[in-house]
Amino acid sequence: MKFCTLSSGSSGNSAYLEHGGTSLLIDCGLSGRHIESCIESIGARPDAINYILITHEHIDHIRGAGVFSRKYGVPIYASSKTWDWILKRDAIGAIAPSNIRTFETGEEIYLDNIRAKAFKTPHDAVDSHGFRFECDGKIAVIATDVGHITEEIEEHILTCDVAIFEANHDEKMLIDGEYPEYLKARILSDYGHLPNRISAQIASKMIENGTKHLILSHLSKENNTPDKVKKEMLKVITKIGAKEGADFTYQIAPRMEPCEVVAV
Repeated sequence: MKFCTLSSGSSGNSAYLEHGGTSLLIDCGLSGRHIESCIESIGARPDAINYILITHEHIDHIRGAGVFSRKYGVPIYASSKTWDWILKRDAIGAIAPSNIRTFETGEEIYLDNIRAKAFKTPHDAVDSHGFRFECDGKIAVIATDVGHITEEIEEHILTCDVAIFEANHDEKMLIDGEYPEYLKARILSDYGHLPNRISAQIASKMIENGTKHLILSHLSKENNTPDKVKKEMLKVITKIGAKEGADFTYQIAPRMEPCEVVAV
């Protein structure tokens, strides 16, 4: 299994998963051309993408999905509520009916030799989800745009081999920053985004439960820095006595280009 982000942040989000000849995108939030370039830069082919899965309807997650689907004939999976929102607003253009695929929370989706399961994530969207993928016994999880950690999220994310997980903002930077108060309140709410502090706490639980590779993603350009994320990670790593490199690896996803591909 190969797993990585292609882009990460409010400018656009997309991740890539490949296993046993099947390739898929989780979200497609940049232009079709940019996504193609990112796919090619990791040595993969845009025309080999078999499926697109959508976590939720925000533009930084769906911007290029319609263009990509039309060009390559790729089916798009989204929840029924998310599709209702997209189609009513013509948010991604016309999609061939055969390429409109739906799922419901908790449903297992069989994508050739990849088994996916959708779980709820608390975010200010109509029906936001994360995904857990099983590939011949190896588990990959993606959970971004998470306002707070629920029991359902912990159930799906604590026992995986590799995860793309949100570390959106440093709370002090956000509070002291120039965002308007309503936007600060939205981000800090239970349906906004995760701060580094909480992300690091969950990361420590994941490492203790056997997660080997972490990709920390969706960093705010204005309210976070890679150094802030690393500082919080160092705190929890020290407490649990884990050794980076020996016990686990972690990386911080770049905004506009792929992270290092993780192979498990």
